[in-house]
Amino acid sequence: MQVSTCRTTSISLLCHMTQKLELIVDDWRQRGFSCDTWSDPPAQVWSDFVHDADELLMLLEGEIEIQMGGSILHPAIAEEVTIPAGMRHTVVNTGATANRWLYGYKID
Repeated sequence: MQVSTCRTTSISLLCHMTQKLELIVDDWRQRGFSCDTWSDPPAQVWSDFVHDADELLMLLEGEIEIQMGGSILHPAIAEEVTIPAGMRHTVVNTGATANRWLYGYKID
């Protein structure tokens, strides 16, 4: 039985993405951050959050907007954003589909 090239390519891509995600999780933990995934539906808004610890955020799928310190950021997939402790911020799914992102907080 022959496996289609498309299926083989999809499995290989999924395996690569999983390995890359594991590297990111390990990196964040070595730097003293937790790491969890989150997903939001289109137009979801998380307004005016302030945390006592630094936060890391990384988009995995879809689109996201981060408003903080008078700036509006639209990070690319796999681009890490640091939100300093005490910084008021808003996170918005600006895409037409659900997004998925990593987030973590500095662990004391």
